Amino acid sequence: MSPDYERLIGRAVTDKKFRDDLLADPEGSVKGSGLSLSADELKQLKESVDRIKADLTADQIDQRFGGVSAGGYWS
Repeated sequence: MSPDYERLIGRAVTDKKFRDDLLADPEGSVKGSGLSLSADELKQLKESVDRIKADLTADQIDQRFGGVSAGGYWS
């Protein structure tokens, strides 16, 4: 996993707007983020997003990932 992929995941966990954008348009969000993912990482991200959207409701996504504030503390 590249450092940019790790940064992208970290940002998705801490930034609700970015997470929502990522779930709606993974490729566009990556391009707009200034981060660079390999073709394999982008494919993996898209597959992960599809699984998350198939398995979880929006409320469950927020419960699972929304517990981290911008300061990095569990609320």
